[in-house]
Amino acid sequence: MKVNVNENLIQSRLNKETVIVIDPGHGGENKGADYSGLVEKSINMKTANAMYEELSKYENVKVYLSHTDIEFDMSLKERAEYAKSVNADYLISLHYNASEDHSLYGCEAWIPSIGSYYVKGYQLADNIINEITGLGINSKGVKTRIGDDGDEYYGIIRECENRGITSIIVEHCYLDNRNDSRYVKNDAGFENFGKADALGLAKFLGLKSNVLGVDYSTHQNVSVIEPQTRIYQDSTPPEIMSVEVTKFDKDKAVLEFSIQAKDNDTYINYYSYSLDGGKNFTELLLWDTYAGETLNIGVGNISEDIINNGIELVVRVYNMYDVRAESEMIDVYKLYGIENESQPMKEETSTENFSNDESSNDEVSNNSDGENETKEFIEEESFEEIYEETFKEINTETSASKDVEGGNKDSVIYKGSVIIIIGIILAVILAVIFKKGKTTK
Repeated sequence: MKVNVNENLIQSRLNKETVIVIDPGHGGENKGADYSGLVEKSINMKTANAMYEELSKYENVKVYLSHTDIEFDMSLKERAEYAKSVNADYLISLHYNASEDHSLYGCEAWIPSIGSYYVKGYQLADNIINEITGLGINSKGVKTRIGDDGDEYYGIIRECENRGITSIIVEHCYLDNRNDSRYVKNDAGFENFGKADALGLAKFLGLKSNVLGVDYSTHQNVSVIEPQTRIYQDSTPPEIMSVEVTKFDKDKAVLEFSIQAKDNDTYINYYSYSLDGGKNFTELLLWDTYAGETLNIGVGNISEDIINNGIELVVRVYNMYDVRAESEMIDVYKLYGIENESQPMKEETSTENFSNDESSNDEVSNNSDGENETKEFIEEESFEEIYEETFKEINTETSASKDVEGGNKDSVIYKGSVIIIIGIILAVILAVIFKKGKTTK
């Protein structure tokens, strides 16, 4: 079933006061994200105070803070119980984000996963996220997350849901990424986020403010189907992912390619690419939602190192839940039939240098994995064995001749024998040299 998008408008016109609890995330020993001098529990409170002050300017709304002291250690259950004690209709938990490798950026909201909690949570979060993106922050979407036990993963949402209260978590931006950190350099930045939160909530509820001179009673919330079972998070990578190189100019150091990507459950949020086979990737780049499923990319001024070593293109795409798909590597030089000058010389050339250049022979032997060293050792051993065996035969023949003749040959016969022996020696030496040449090529 679809929830009436004007439900909150009707409630406002009936002058029923809506009760809101603003919950600054973390506190006490739980600092939350802590990066470059920014401590999350502190800036959550600054944002909450700004939201409280702005929202208090509207009629027909009662606003509370779950706590006002950043050193106050308050459990998630205690926050939900406080909201219940003041008959809260909604609890908004305010946070800032950080990622392990500092690569992610953007705002996101986490909401309940079932029934009217999902519908109201989605509509509320959608309005707040829209106002935050109006400040220049990228949207990572409105999401649900279910734990292994089949219940809400986030404690504050679960505890509030158990008490009949709709709760959402707003992650305003990432403190550790340069794309977002420029928005939180001072207190004015935190206050802007708080005002955006208040404006999104006011639009969701259709509130009016005589002080501000605004009236959102005709505001239309997004239409949402009420789920009867829990809406699970998307844990699978994008189903469609392909890359095509459309142009490459080595002389101008320009590469163009297209990416086709689609996620059937959510949408594509980021992409990145590598030109060195996946060793180094670009920062996460925003997918242009207006481009649809196909994005055309042009890369210019490719570094000389990349050009010299050859371009091996790998692309990644990420869905709303930061789950990625990765393309196969594309060897651009091979694709365009370009010889890579940085590749090792062909085997024939390498062998030729190895056999004909003595210094090159030493270098290969020192840097090889042992195969060339073993081969060279075997060749040298064979040479010595042939040399020794040959002279052993010569000495044997000479000794036998002396034994038979008793050493009393005349000079002619003796000189003839010497000439024969010298000839044999020369023949053996030539045979050894010839064999040595064959084994080293």
